[in-house]
Amino acid sequence: MYQASEAFSGSILGHSRAFLTQIEIGEKAIAAEISAILYTAAANPGDYVTIGGAVSAGVQITMKKPEVAMENTEFSLKIGLDLGGTKEYIPVGLFTVQKPQNDDGVLCFAAYDRMTSKLGGAYFSELVYPADGKTVLQEISRMSGVPLAGLSALPDGIMVDRRAVITEAGEDETGEKTTTTTYQNPFDGYTYREALGYVAQLYVKFAVINRAGEIELRWYRDVNYTIPASRYYDDLITTEQNFSLGSIECTAGDKTLVSGTGTVGMQISNPVMTQEHLDRVYAELKDLSFLPASLSFFGDIRLDPGDIVKVQDKYGNEIRIPIMIITQDFDGGLMTAVASQGKTEAESNAGAEKGPTAKALDRVYTDLFLVKEILGNKANFDYVHASKAELEDAIIKKLSADQADIKYAKIDFTNIDKAAMAYFYAQSGLIKDVTIGDAKITGELVGVTIKGDLIEGETIKAEKLVIRGQDGLYYKLNTNGMETTAEQTDYNSLSGRVLQAKSVTAEKISVNDLVAFGATIGGFKIGNHSLYSQGKDSVGSSVSGVYFDDSGQIAIGDGQNYIKYYRAADGTYKLAINVDELMIGSGANIGEELDNIKQDIKDQVADLRDEITTLLRIESSRGTVFKNDQVATVLSVVLYHGKQRITDSATMKEVFGAGAYLQWYWQRLDDESFGVLSSNDSRFGDEGFTFTLSPEDVDTKVTFMCELIV
Repeated sequence: MYQASEAFSGSILGHSRAFLTQIEIGEKAIAAEISAILYTAAANPGDYVTIGGAVSAGVQITMKKPEVAMENTEFSLKIGLDLGGTKEYIPVGLFTVQKPQNDDGVLCFAAYDRMTSKLGGAYFSELVYPADGKTVLQEISRMSGVPLAGLSALPDGIMVDRRAVITEAGEDETGEKTTTTTYQNPFDGYTYREALGYVAQLYVKFAVINRAGEIELRWYRDVNYTIPASRYYDDLITTEQNFSLGSIECTAGDKTLVSGTGTVGMQISNPVMTQEHLDRVYAELKDLSFLPASLSFFGDIRLDPGDIVKVQDKYGNEIRIPIMIITQDFDGGLMTAVASQGKTEAESNAGAEKGPTAKALDRVYTDLFLVKEILGNKANFDYVHASKAELEDAIIKKLSADQADIKYAKIDFTNIDKAAMAYFYAQSGLIKDVTIGDAKITGELVGVTIKGDLIEGETIKAEKLVIRGQDGLYYKLNTNGMETTAEQTDYNSLSGRVLQAKSVTAEKISVNDLVAFGATIGGFKIGNHSLYSQGKDSVGSSVSGVYFDDSGQIAIGDGQNYIKYYRAADGTYKLAINVDELMIGSGANIGEELDNIKQDIKDQVADLRDEITTLLRIESSRGTVFKNDQVATVLSVVLYHGKQRITDSATMKEVFGAGAYLQWYWQRLDDESFGVLSSNDSRFGDEGFTFTLSPEDVDTKVTFMCELIV
């Protein structure tokens, strides 16, 4: 829960609230009226209870179209209150705009936090494993460019090891399948966001982007916040029973790990989870219990996912609700909706009824205005006792007043001589060393120096200023300023070795050398050592655009499609390309070339097929040893051709040709050699792939043999 001032905390819980909204890009506030904001954030990715969620918060905003372009721009959103002369804003978060729609001067857009804009890129770790989970989080922060908060609050010693990758390696001499196990970095091929969620699971938390745009791992905590029945709408919905955790089931590669007993209350997947980790996680979660509920109430922008609030129902009962989903709906006023969820992932996937949704409400806000007319100390022309008298004409022979405020006066100067004027200016302090001549007063004004053709002073203010001459920079400064560029010459243009200004606007600027840092030209920012498009301020940024610097690093594209040449942590340079289609040379399609190579390999494999060893095995449905004459079994032929296992005649002919067949032989006890069994023998099935034996077929001892003829 965001910690605001006491004045804000008191005002937000009142009934007369004057909300303020503000959007900032960098440190500059955007002057545009916002009419609606819908903010949504969550701790879980669905309507079930879990750990390791890394859900992106988002806003939908309707506002007057500002003067700046908003698409793909990251901005800071703030909602505040007018506290009666002072304004206090609460930061909501940092969001990046996606595809704004302009409808006759009204801009509507959705924007998402850095979980979407910066953590969607592929993560290839450069650490040596096993590694501490906090070190993994620091690497994710460094590579993605998203700051990390609250690292010191996490425990040490939560180790992340490499993950096992098991692949089929073929079959042994008995025909049994064999596998090969290799080990690789735990999150290679995953995104920063996925890896962040897996690491958060090991710490028994979920991941969010906080209000300052930082990665933060959280779990539910009591914030000492109570919502009385008088503050929420009539939509409090609860389940009949508390959710209590029975056990945790985790899919880790090809293994399924379980900790705890009873009905599965939480299902997760994690490629680096071990039984030891899962038992530790369960030990921390086994007492998790709450009553799933949802409601909407008189809004409070300070609440966050992970806060546990208390709700007093109309019967006096108190319900603790861990905020798993929160929405803030602003349209001049503010309504907040929160919910906790009690399903397991299995229930959600099975299509169970969705969690409770607060009812839609019609909200009516009445603005009260206090209008007061002040009467008094006001004079009209027909009353006698006036505190202010306006005289259009007055003839006064002698005026004596302690204080006179005279706006206009007509004075006859005939009785004022030069000596009196000199005395007046000198004594008043307006002019030093005054000299009075015919129609001329010379001297030095206090604060302003007038000497010949030079006027020196702090400020010169005039409604009209005429400067004579043809060659001055400000020639005809008293004109409307619309046509001065047509009169510029070599004499009235800017020139010199050094020009310093906060802003220069010109039709054309010609320079021999230009040095600029922090400047923006055509949407590109100029840094001390880099040039990049708006928002893409590092080689690892997932913002769409272009970046290159003086160390040779280049990045083009966004977090999903990109060409990136960059320097790794070990100092080596690497090239990474992730595109749908790659063309090289005179237009040759790499995909087509790879297809041609694949076809060539297939053709070569076909040529070598005859050289592949083929093994024929005879299997018995009831074993190979029988008591006396109690023989009753089915002999089946299995062909092993390379990695292929063939158990029927149709597949055999597809592999070896239409002329391929099986030839059976047998040798009885008194026979000197094997005899051929006819293919029309009624005991054969599927053209010899099965041979059914009965006790009548065996007299003491019989040996059978089968041969593949191609």
